[in-house]
Amino acid sequence: MVPRLFDTDQHVTPPPDMWTSRMPKKYADVAPRVVDLPDGGQAWSFDGGAYLHLFGMQNVEGKDPATFKWRATYDEIGPACYDPQARLTSMDIDGVDVTLLFPSGAEYAASVQDEDLCRESLRAYNDGIWDWAQQGDPKRMYPAALIPCVGVETAMAELHRVAKLGFRHFLGIVSPSGNGCPAPEDDPFWSLAQETGLAMSMHGGGPGRVKRSAGTPEPPKHEIGKPRAPLPRIPASATRASGLGAPMTLGILVMTGVLERFPGLRIGMNETGAAWLPSFCERLDEAYIHHRWLGEQRLRLLPSEYIKRQVKASIDRKLQGIKHRDAIGVDNLMFGTDYPHMGSFYPHSRRTIDLLFDSVPDDETHKILWENAAALYGVE
Repeated sequence: MVPRLFDTDQHVTPPPDMWTSRMPKKYADVAPRVVDLPDGGQAWSFDGGAYLHLFGMQNVEGKDPATFKWRATYDEIGPACYDPQARLTSMDIDGVDVTLLFPSGAEYAASVQDEDLCRESLRAYNDGIWDWAQQGDPKRMYPAALIPCVGVETAMAELHRVAKLGFRHFLGIVSPSGNGCPAPEDDPFWSLAQETGLAMSMHGGGPGRVKRSAGTPEPPKHEIGKPRAPLPRIPASATRASGLGAPMTLGILVMTGVLERFPGLRIGMNETGAAWLPSFCERLDEAYIHHRWLGEQRLRLLPSEYIKRQVKASIDRKLQGIKHRDAIGVDNLMFGTDYPHMGSFYPHSRRTIDLLFDSVPDDETHKILWENAAALYGVE
């Protein structure tokens, strides 16, 4: 019997009016919006058409994989992908009690290079996804806030604002100032994150927005109907399965001393798997022991100890994460379904969990499926 299920990995495709109903009028022409493609389907347009995002294969629910396609319209995807009440129904069908909500496509607004537009786009998204969860069930839905990495003061202002709204976590970043690596000027942000108690969810492990250097040309504008082609299905899956982004970003945060200086900063690794953690920690420790004198950063603990203390990682359908749970730490594991993406077992997640956890003791199962995530994200 599966106990309560805390799903640490669900996704929301924004309702079509998420931004156009909230952005200031001066951004009417460049605010994120849904556009019709001449050769069929719809796409999300960001930065006035600089990036067109197809969403068909991010909203497959329990469909036959042979029918998956990138080009789709809102009429072709299930309403649970963008409607909060329909999402509650899908959660009930799949046996999910509580879920975290991550963006499907909205994160591209964080890469808008105009700093004012970036800030306003993320602010509008945070307001919109917060309202979305309230219209569903705020005791069952916990969306991730998006933080603009265009400067520490701007990032701190938005973090403070979403914390007052009631957010429990924000999407992972590596440098709120917009640098490619944590810098001393970022420390006030990490201090505020620690003070607010919001967890940082490193979904996929990407570093967030990085400022372009002065003189770097603007990205080319894409004609409507010619979206930037996504990776083919199998290479994209291989890239996700490698989990390279997550360890790299986590390693940077550890080795630059962010986790040491801010021991109250809590991190969730969502949709990253966890079986890689033991060997990754071993390699980090080895690298630090051998090369610690080459840099300015000196750590009081081994890198693995910070990870053990402050990081929890989410598994889904991968047996190796369960098999090596003692090496990872049972208290450091969570579970996610990836609904409505192609990796989900919807509507059979409970049956899948029964199979995956067949040999796991009940107390450990409860920790992985509920207790650890509830503690990290402050859910009673």
